[in-house]
Amino acid sequence: MQLGAEVQFFARIGSPAAARTEALMPTTSLPRFDIRSLPTLIAAARRIKPAAIFTYGGPETVLAAIIARLAPTKIIRFRGEAVRSSSHTYRWRQRTSLDHLDLVLAPSQRLAFELSALGVKTPVEVVTLGCDTTRFYQSLGSPVSKAERPRILVFGRFDPVKGHATMIQRMAHILALWGQKPNRPALHIVGEPANVTVSELEQETRQAGLTVGTDVVISSSRINDVASLLASSALGVVPSLGSEIICRVAQEFLLCGTPVAVSGAGSLPEVLFEDAGFTFDGEDPKADLDHFINWTLRSANETHQRKAARAAAAKERFSLEAMATRLDQVFKTHFGSDFI
Repeated sequence: MQLGAEVQFFARIGSPAAARTEALMPTTSLPRFDIRSLPTLIAAARRIKPAAIFTYGGPETVLAAIIARLAPTKIIRFRGEAVRSSSHTYRWRQRTSLDHLDLVLAPSQRLAFELSALGVKTPVEVVTLGCDTTRFYQSLGSPVSKAERPRILVFGRFDPVKGHATMIQRMAHILALWGQKPNRPALHIVGEPANVTVSELEQETRQAGLTVGTDVVISSSRINDVASLLASSALGVVPSLGSEIICRVAQEFLLCGTPVAVSGAGSLPEVLFEDAGFTFDGEDPKADLDHFINWTLRSANETHQRKAARAAAAKERFSLEAMATRLDQVFKTHFGSDFI
């Protein structure tokens, strides 16, 4: 839509995608993406005559291939799932699922490399997914009050792969180095329990020698104004232990002017740009701790103008407008200037 194209969106009934798009564009909700949905989809394709069908998962990609035989069109796949195995069977299945497409879009250089390494014949292009800047970009934080403890924030679901436990342990080392100097930070963990409970995180906190509610504050309540939460933090942390091909929360922190600390998992390091933050990978624990301390102090005392400059740089990279510009470049390269 940012490129001026007419869009018809198909989503599963009751899915988050359907809820988000119904107010933005014509949306048709289907019970499922399987053979029973084909008559509806074929009829729509013949009526609309689309220049392209964009798919996001395996089932709808299979259906799109059938539709394209009856109503010729381009098939473009947004692929956001990491390559999970090195087995020959897995690699063959991945290649065959992608080789009949016209174009594959990957959200990161890391995933694009992994797909190319599979031997996928279809062109793969990197298009960074855009964030809604009307929600995040306008909510810049102010310097932290000297009466407050600067907040180091981990935001997202409570799951072992997200690295909450290791971050609590790391926080114990940060506070040990910090001592009683001013601006002693606190770790805030905010999200919804998935495979880890609040009590388990509280137990991890006590085992690390930290105080629940003071050194580590854990909240599983719903946050109405996420942007203000991110913007008022001194440092956003994404301590994931694996995956993270797509990490919107790091982009959202930066759009709010807050620097980020990201683990080396998946595509996380690609989020960083000058003055955006740092990567920690555990190879040099002392250097990692120094980065946490220095960036927390620096951000807690930054001016509004400095945070605004970081947010503006993030907007150039992570906005929906930036994503549309990149898509336009990709489409012109592969399908010509009159594609859309």
